Amino acid sequence: MSPSHPQHILDLFQDVCTRYAQSTALTQHLSRNKQFKISFAQLNFRANALADYLLQRGLQPQAKVGLYMRRCPEQVIAMLAILKAGAIFYNLNPKLSAAQVNYSLKICASSWLLVDNTALLRLQQANTLMPTKLLRFSDEILTPIHASLIDKLSQHLQVDNLSCQDLNTTDPVKSVLSSQSSSASMAATVLFTSGSTGDPKAVQIGHTDLLKRVSKEITAYALTSEDRLLNVLPFSFDVGLNQLFSTLCSGAELILLNSWLAVDICHVIKQHQITGVSGVPSLWAQLMANPDSTWQKQAQESLQNLRYLTISGGDMPIPQLQQLRQLVPQTQIYKTYGQTEAFRLTMLLPAEFDKHMESVGRVIPGVELLIVNSQNQPVPTGEQGEVVMSGEGMMQAYLNDTRHDLSLRRHPLRNGRMAIYTGDIGRLDEQAYLYLLGRKDKMLKIQGNRVYPQEVVHIMLTHEAIQEAVVVGGENKIGEKILCAAVRLRPTMRLTLIELKAFLSQHLPSYMQPTQLQFVEDFPRTPSGKIQLSTIEDSCCEC
Repeated sequence: MSPSHPQHILDLFQDVCTRYAQSTALTQHLSRNKQFKISFAQLNFRANALADYLLQRGLQPQAKVGLYMRRCPEQVIAMLAILKAGAIFYNLNPKLSAAQVNYSLKICASSWLLVDNTALLRLQQANTLMPTKLLRFSDEILTPIHASLIDKLSQHLQVDNLSCQDLNTTDPVKSVLSSQSSSASMAATVLFTSGSTGDPKAVQIGHTDLLKRVSKEITAYALTSEDRLLNVLPFSFDVGLNQLFSTLCSGAELILLNSWLAVDICHVIKQHQITGVSGVPSLWAQLMANPDSTWQKQAQESLQNLRYLTISGGDMPIPQLQQLRQLVPQTQIYKTYGQTEAFRLTMLLPAEFDKHMESVGRVIPGVELLIVNSQNQPVPTGEQGEVVMSGEGMMQAYLNDTRHDLSLRRHPLRNGRMAIYTGDIGRLDEQAYLYLLGRKDKMLKIQGNRVYPQEVVHIMLTHEAIQEAVVVGGENKIGEKILCAAVRLRPTMRLTLIELKAFLSQHLPSYMQPTQLQFVEDFPRTPSGKIQLSTIEDSCCEC
């Protein structure tokens, strides 16, 4: 029986480890014929042992520890160990450059960084690093190149090598701080926003809100110990991290796959009999990008037993949603809307998907949602305004960064409560379904008309040849606001600029038609896979 009043996710995890000790917790898919498995009992023991190791080396309560490595069981062990030791963990995407890592270390004022061999290769680009303690997981083979890098880094950092296989502790019950030793109001983790529109923001999440996030996901997706979930999203991304802890706290099995290739995803789903996948729009779009009928038939066969999938981290145009439904007609599809700062605000449930797929759903339990105007007053149903949320799952604060404090403000109606101003423009219909129109800071005035670039994108994506599109604002040579668009075509599909302009003129008023159009092979992306809008704004609109 689950704990009746858990204070931390560690309470739920410990209960699962007791009930499902010998069940597989994690499977790392290495190749078609090679995988690594670890049980809940092994995972818990090694997390306790690593927590003991860190405490013996001076890790202090609420100290921040960075994890800079590929998704693997060692990374999961490290996260659990840091929580057990009463400290705070934060994951850094392994695709980050050394300069980006240094930026994150400075924001977190961190003196600890746990790395693997891949991270070492990236860190050689750094002139200096913030941390004084670098801990390398040494289960991987140490090549001469890696040995040379360790010698170089050791000149100005304390570098220790550690093998999870060799971790041991004489009395893990006494040597490791229990979850009760840290207050539920204390911080548990730091998440960095994607940085798709600028510098990433460091969002601090408390134990209480992390527990709420995990509990809500377990309930929403009806997770049980019979589920096998596929993880392809980085743990530095809130959706990937929440999937991890929801799996660990429900007794399900999580299969780790370090590939976004459609053929690999379909193979692993079929081989491991996956029941659930959390994905982002770009993941599902590339899965459907190949129009070849033979491939589509193979993909549909691989996915036919998938119980559910999620669309998070952004929305998809209606044609792609309809195509996804055709690909997985028996699968439950969840659309979710949220932010790193606020977890999930709304969810479109499977029973509502076919009828309301233009919406991002209705508010989830424990969350209050308002639409406010520029005077900070709630607007009538059907009118647009900024989306504001309050309730469970909210961040504690932005870390060491006062530039963004306007996002976390006093509730417009309830004294003594805080609310998050999302910066998203939306409206609620009569049935309380939320529809998003675009970002508040991306709204443009074109020829005196209010235009949200995302509205133009949705129209462009209705063309069968277009896989992805981005629309941003710019200025022409005389200072007038214009729209600039970049388009990525689907494989094997052809489209000329003349044909594209003709299509847009048929479907959009003149003021919503981009002045500049260009085709691209791919878009610059953040480490979590989101399109890097700030880079496109700099390059696409040099008019």
